[in-house]
Amino acid sequence: MVLVVCSGIALYERIRAALYPLGCPIAWARSVSDALAHLRKEPPQLMVVALEPTPVGWMLLEIVERDSSIEPFPVAVTTASPEFIAAYHAADVQWPLLTQPIEADGIRALVETPAHLAFTASDWR
Repeated sequence: MVLVVCSGIALYERIRAALYPLGCPIAWARSVSDALAHLRKEPPQLMVVALEPTPVGWMLLEIVERDSSIEPFPVAVTTASPEFIAAYHAADVQWPLLTQPIEADGIRALVETPAHLAFTASDWR
């Protein structure tokens, strides 16, 4: 399952359409609490977190990093904001960055390639 964490349906629908040919299940979380409920049930094959004008994406990543009850899983982040792209690079994290609009081949490659980086404290810091 791929978990997409974003507030807007347009990004979710774009990712869902891109992954449809792979037959990959996809879930949508619109808030930190929705995402945590999904993560506590089942670790995703990949979680795509939108770094939006609000700090929700960063907050979720910080919470997951500290919560030892959630098993490690691959993470990718996405944004269309130049400010958030700069923050991503300043944070020196190792997650793949998908700039928006997301290209279908880019998201498919993350799902199909087993070389994801797991979410660990060393990835965050």
